Formats: sequence, structure tokens, C-alpha cells
Amino acid sequence: MPPTARIIAVVDLRDHPQRVIRAALALTRRHQALLRFVVLFDHEWIPEPGPWSVQDRFACAAASMLGGLETAAAQAGAGEWPCSLLSGHPATEMAQLTAQWGATLILTDSATARNLYSGWFPWQHASTPPTCPIHVVEPPPPSFLILLAGLLRRFRWHPAPAPGASPHSDPPSAP
Repeated sequence: MPPTARIIAVVDLRDHPQRVIRAALALTRRHQALLRFVVLFDHEWIPEPGPWSVQDRFACAAASMLGGLETAAAQAGAGEWPCSLLSGHPATEMAQLTAQWGATLILTDSATARNLYSGWFPWQHASTPPTCPIHVVEPPPPSFLILLAGLLRRFRWHPAPAPGASPHSDPPSAP
């Protein structure tokens, strides 16, 4: 990475945000880079109806998302890095931010990377590629015990019934 690396970490608050935040912090420390956290908000999403105007609902949702990003960053020990919210088409907004800030790398999860390449509604907008590479932070592989538990659940393994008991009868209740 160049000596003046600038990393943008795009965080999905619904899907383990700490994973991307920790990976961004590790890369930032390793390369003595500058870091910026971003959360995407698309105004084409229509919030639930209620007593507020549509603009007020969007403003409330945007403030909530930005506050959630700031909280997640602070919990990971990254409270000193700037957090921002991008609204509008994800690919276009990210391309503008990477060019404006001079980013050298975008770090995110796989679902958000797909949104950055194609947007939430790819048939409505032409896609604008970001001006720097996107690195996807993959989830850790499941442990052997989790895989084994899933396999046992799939086959629904149950102990054999007691001798003389019907395999379809209820187990005896405790006295």
C-alpha cells in the first residue's frame, strides 16, 4: 500500500459490523493509513408510514444509522476516525467519495460490495465503478463443532427407542 494510504470501510450495521471495523483498524495500523467509516443509506427506501412527514422519517433514519455507526466504531476502539453516511445510489456516491477523498482501498463485506457494484436497484441506475479496489472481508469459517451440529440436525439423529417401546410413541413422562 502507498505510504499515504486512505481506507474507506463501508459498514453494514445489520450484518456483524465489528468484523469490517476490526479488519479496517488492523489494516490502518499495519500501513499507517488514514481511515474513514461509511454507512450507506438509500433514499429510494420508503420508511413505514406514521405521523411524521417522509422527510422527517428519512432524517430520523439517517441520524439513527449514523449514530449506530459511531457507536459500533467506538465499541471497537475506533472512535477517533470520522464516520459518515452516504445517501443516494451506492455506486455513484462511493465513486464520488473515493475520488474526492483520494481513497486507495474500500473495505467491506460481500453483500455491501455487491451493492457498490450494482446498487440496490441496478435496473434504475447506470453503475459507476469506484476509483479504487474493493476488498471483501469474509466471515470466519465455521468451526468443526458447528459443522457437525448442522450435519446431525440435518439427519435428525435421535437415540434408538427403548426395547418394547414403539418408535412413534411419546417418551415416558417423569414421575
